[in-house]
Amino acid sequence: MSEDSHELDLELSRTARLIRRHCDASLRFDEHFQPVRYCRATDGRLIVPAMAAMQMAEELVLHVPDATDQSLQLMVTGEPFAEHDALGREADRWRIHFGEPEDLQWLALELDLGKRDGFVFDGEALQEPHAFPEHEPALLRAVQTEQNLIEQRVASILGHAPEDARPVAADQHGLTVRVRLGTVRLEFEAPQHDPESSVYLEAVRNLPEIHHDELSN
Repeated sequence: MSEDSHELDLELSRTARLIRRHCDASLRFDEHFQPVRYCRATDGRLIVPAMAAMQMAEELVLHVPDATDQSLQLMVTGEPFAEHDALGREADRWRIHFGEPEDLQWLALELDLGKRDGFVFDGEALQEPHAFPEHEPALLRAVQTEQNLIEQRVASILGHAPEDARPVAADQHGLTVRVRLGTVRLEFEAPQHDPESSVYLEAVRNLPEIHHDELSN
């Protein structure tokens, strides 16, 4: 592997981790900007509540975590869906992460292209499907036994003890934990490919302790 290829792979990994870590973004639809919160669908797309104008826009760009030159820019294609559609379960997933949305229309954002720090990434490489979605409910029940450790890891990232810390997603890369003002991401040091509860719990027990000042975009 060439040095340039290795560097690109490292940046791709960092960028995918950034998407997992954040939940707040700014969505540009045509010439307008709107703050949004997203969660990841089981197929890797990003789910956002959407105004009608967003659903009809010809161009969508998601800026993570905000609309600055230093942020990740994701060129996306939005698929509108309703609560009664097959994708309606992803609206429920969003509510589990954040509560009731202001907008009751929805978009599933397919990642087409990513740009960050002079690098350009294929969207498909950044759109990571959940490796074992059918096991997630059981894993979320299992990790309740490690609630004290999870709260400690969340407190380390936030810089203070959370009022509430409830795991709402468990995937091959780690846990997403709902807190009062959003979500906190707890990442494993390496992806976990075995969804068996005892194996997954061991990975949770070995979650690295990350301090707020160690995080970077």
